[in-house]
Amino acid sequence: MKNDILKIENLKKHFGGVLAVDDCSFGVERGTITALIGPNGSGKTTVFNLISGVTKVDSGKILLNDLNIAHLQPSVISNLGISRVFQQSRLFGNLTVEENLMLAFDNEDQKFWASFLGDWWRKPASAKDTARQSKKQIIDEYLESMHITHMRDKQTRDLSFGQKRLVEILRALINPHNLLMLDEPVAGVTPELRDKIKKVLLELKAKGETILLIEHDMNFTLKVADWVIVMDAGQVIVEGIPDEIRHNPKVLEAYLD
Repeated sequence: MKNDILKIENLKKHFGGVLAVDDCSFGVERGTITALIGPNGSGKTTVFNLISGVTKVDSGKILLNDLNIAHLQPSVISNLGISRVFQQSRLFGNLTVEENLMLAFDNEDQKFWASFLGDWWRKPASAKDTARQSKKQIIDEYLESMHITHMRDKQTRDLSFGQKRLVEILRALINPHNLLMLDEPVAGVTPELRDKIKKVLLELKAKGETILLIEHDMNFTLKVADWVIVMDAGQVIVEGIPDEIRHNPKVLEAYLD
């Protein structure tokens, strides 16, 4: 029996008269890389937006560790353990790589109590310095693991698209999580950086990470995924291991139609 960290049950979403997600159901097994694929307009990114709370569910369930998160706010969902990399870059171009990664440590609960309790809640300077040093050490370890320590002090506006993707993946990793969601992690990325991201994802899985990704590059997807879910017209049409998906007639029809 699958040990699913995430279960999608009969999910539906309309945009006006368009049914973008239609009775969609699937599971994401803990400790695996699961790929969500399909032609443009099949509903993949809408499903991602529903899971992360960016878009509100019309009906159905989204179970994270058996807790229905379908109608929760994005900040609450993030704090429950879902960390996401979006399709479009969301880095602050005027900040350095290190400063962008520091933002991953910000917590909505901490912001609330700081504003509510004021000076009484705030930590003394010595404690802040210690905490900041600890964060810098964590960031250094992550930068070193991806062999990009030389980028620490660069403003992200000066990075290539592929380098930005690496930083965004790092920021998602630093954010405390149980499930990592990646929306097109290698779109527009050079072959060299694509290979680096593939290696990073496989290393993360080896360390026990659970990853759900959307990716149009089928060659990349079928090499990194343990399980592939194929969507078309808002529905799951087939799922299975990469070798089963590669030559499945339904998949070929969906992409060629």
